[in-house]
Amino acid sequence: MIDSYFGELHDVYQGLYAPKRSWQSEIRVDIFKEPMRVSFETTDELGVQEFHYKVFEDFKQNQALYKTLALESLLEYYQDTILPLWKANDYFGVPELAPPVKTLEELEKLLSFPSLFLHPPRDGLSSLGLSFECSWDVEHGVGVLLREGKIIQVGLAEVAMHDPVS
Repeated sequence: MIDSYFGELHDVYQGLYAPKRSWQSEIRVDIFKEPMRVSFETTDELGVQEFHYKVFEDFKQNQALYKTLALESLLEYYQDTILPLWKANDYFGVPELAPPVKTLEELEKLLSFPSLFLHPPRDGLSSLGLSFECSWDVEHGVGVLLREGKIIQVGLAEVAMHDPVS
């Protein structure tokens, strides 16, 4: 699918039948050093909807704030949940994958391949998810869900992919 705003969108399900389709595009935004994958679900009949554009425009206009909110919550999650787990298991034999981190800049060095998930609004509230690959969990990654500029949930990357309200 080609969209004048998002460009070339790729069907994640690669032609398998599903009522809702998951579409992805790669878009560069100023705040990240790598292109972001932008993903959203829609039906073939509906295609890209107005709220997809609005949520993405909101993200672009407030990307510095969203980045800071996401990194702050991920730093807290890393320090409170991840480091104790790794230390309790003697760093799973690979301490450099989960080093002590005190600043957002140090944490950001452990993250790569940002993805943005655009979720449909519910009761007038829009939400988006940010997920990343991370050094300490290459299989699951890490993610945050934000609604109206507030962190709703932090955890594995799947947190960013679905808004339980939507």
